[in-house]
Amino acid sequence: MGIGLVSGSFFMGPIGHPDFARLDVIGDTVNLAVRVQSWAGSNTGSGIAATEETVSLWTDAVKIGVPCNVEIKGKSTSVKLCEVGRT
Repeated sequence: MGIGLVSGSFFMGPIGHPDFARLDVIGDTVNLAVRVQSWAGSNTGSGIAATEETVSLWTDAVKIGVPCNVEIKGKSTSVKLCEVGRT
């Protein structure tokens, strides 16, 4: 298991029939986060990865590894991911 950090828009709200609806989140950002989480768990020493777009929002206080292009299921182009927590 890993941790995937991404940035973007998503929908959060009750999903399903009104009698059985539950709060959930959906959208491309959520799907990408799950894929990055899975990749991070098996491809990084720290178990944490973030998209390059997300990393660009952070300060220098966070240790970030070298970005690499990763093919992500459901994406037509590769996504640049960085390991977080080790340099």
